[in-house]
Amino acid sequence: MMLRASWIAVALLLVLFLPCRAAEPGAVYGRIGPVEVLGADRPRLLFGAGVFDYWDKAGKRSPAGKVELRIGKKLWFLGPAIGLLANTHGGIYGYAGVYTDFAWKKFVLTPLLGIGVYRRGNYLDLGGGTGVP
Repeated sequence: MMLRASWIAVALLLVLFLPCRAAEPGAVYGRIGPVEVLGADRPRLLFGAGVFDYWDKAGKRSPAGKVELRIGKKLWFLGPAIGLLANTHGGIYGYAGVYTDFAWKKFVLTPLLGIGVYRRGNYLDLGGGTGVP
């Protein structure tokens, strides 16, 4: 049931944001002192790799990978994002949410707020099937 609800949330995000007229890519939506709040940008597909539970001394470390799609079109300064994290022990976490970009000089901070679904596989029991990324 939660997986179905997650797909409904992803579909709603796409329906809400895909038809929006986007500002020019890289446009600045506003400023907070020296920090720029960025508006629409081009879509980005991000990949990541690392180790899940690196500090675990019991030897349960697991190589992990991540893929995330950030839709470049934004409503005001909020844009939709969907992603998937997986480790070699079968743990999978899929999520959908909204993000924004804050730029200061050459640095960009991108907070994301959303909801996700976790499948344990042969790894940690997080106490439930849903969570916040």
